[in-house]
Amino acid sequence: MHIVKVGDYLVGQGNPLMLMAGPCVLEGYERSLMIGQKAKAICDELGIPYVFKASFDKANRSSIKSFRGPGIEEGLKILAQIKKDLGVPVVTDIHEPWHAEKAAEVVDILQKRSIDQSAKINQLQQKITAAHEKLSELQSQRDTVQNEVLEHQNQKNNLTLNIERISENIEALKGRR
Repeated sequence: MHIVKVGDYLVGQGNPLMLMAGPCVLEGYERSLMIGQKAKAICDELGIPYVFKASFDKANRSSIKSFRGPGIEEGLKILAQIKKDLGVPVVTDIHEPWHAEKAAEVVDILQKRSIDQSAKINQLQQKITAAHEKLSELQSQRDTVQNEVLEHQNQKNNLTLNIERISENIEALKGRR
């Protein structure tokens, strides 16, 4: 087994467990720092090395409309500041090959997501969104047709009543003759 150096920590055979934790996605500096401070305090108390982990772009969210993060430029600024303020290594995930070089300037560990996997997730999210939009459109069309059917039924009922009245009037007229 290999021993790897992450910041000032050694990871691997015979070295203590290391915790990588933080918010799923960066939601701004203050909130991310607060989470990192609390996680680091717990790790310090337990004697566990701590690495701050958060994403600047969560391209694989469960909804295409979900917040994905601040993006690479702002996200790396936040990660660099947190690294400095907490004095801990940082890890983030990347989704595109061009993210690697830029992120490596700031972070200590790069977590690579499958580019194909991220692309497939995005395609599926787009298909699901399109299906929901189509479903809404079809439901609206169904409602329109149901309203038209009700209107036609009302017209038919009115015509039936009118025909019955006319028939009654005709019978009444025949009876007067």
